[in-house]
Amino acid sequence: MDLTQPLGGGTPVDTAGEHPSAEDPDPAARDERASRPPTVGQLRRERKRLWSERQETVFHVGGLAVELRRREMLDEGLVARRADTVLDMDARIVEIDAKLSGLDEQRRRGRTRTPDARGYCLSCGGPYLADAVFCSRCGARIHTPSDEGDTQVIPIPGQDGP
Repeated sequence: MDLTQPLGGGTPVDTAGEHPSAEDPDPAARDERASRPPTVGQLRRERKRLWSERQETVFHVGGLAVELRRREMLDEGLVARRADTVLDMDARIVEIDAKLSGLDEQRRRGRTRTPDARGYCLSCGGPYLADAVFCSRCGARIHTPSDEGDTQVIPIPGQDGP
């Protein structure tokens, strides 16, 4: 029994993510692609493929152990090797998750931050930016004082003026 072949009887899985029969006409381009770090999409596809392969392997390891036990031919070494394959897949999935988490964190830090609020809406209290005409939360018209003396001082009763 060849332990390197998939249990489902399918074609061997190429670890580079390409179909085994696909030939690259330009080996230099293939080497250049291999030297670049994987993209988020490539990592997600590899994780999905590994997870499916892991699930199938776990299913077959259980069936294999049951059938070997039924025939009193249980070889713990074989089951251990298959279990090691599953554990290797688990380790690779954890590694991919860590890379994806790091890439997500980089993307979050790389996003541009919105400017600070210029003021707050008098109707709902929501923040607005300097060039806003209407509140983005409630839609009320924003009234901002202009530099031309558009403000009015309202005295508070019971206090002396300046």
